[in-house]
Amino acid sequence: DQIAQYNGSTWVCADNAPSGTLSYANIYTNSVTSSTSVSAGGGYTYFPAIAYCNDANDIVLHGGCSVSNLNAKFTMNRHLNGAVSSQISGWECRANNPVTADVVCLSQ
Repeated sequence: DQIAQYNGSTWVCADNAPSGTLSYANIYTNSVTSSTSVSAGGGYTYFPAIAYCNDANDIVLHGGCSVSNLNAKFTMNRHLNGAVSSQISGWECRANNPVTADVVCLSQ
């Protein structure tokens, strides 16, 4: 198999990826499912789940939230620490039912 490689002026086909190139081997996923609810006061409770990348050097490519209850309502679905290189990036989810947070990360 060959890969697309930029040689400085044009894209060419190459047999081997040079050191430091992006590949699927650098992409991974992490998932976390909430197990307990948190009280937010006023009778409101939510289920939080945060899926993190493995370390602060890794970059979030995408994230998302899922629930098994079709009547669930999401109250949060967001990226965490994306612009802070000293903190681990991740994906945060909150819902009124148990929720799963999924994050797709790029290791460096």
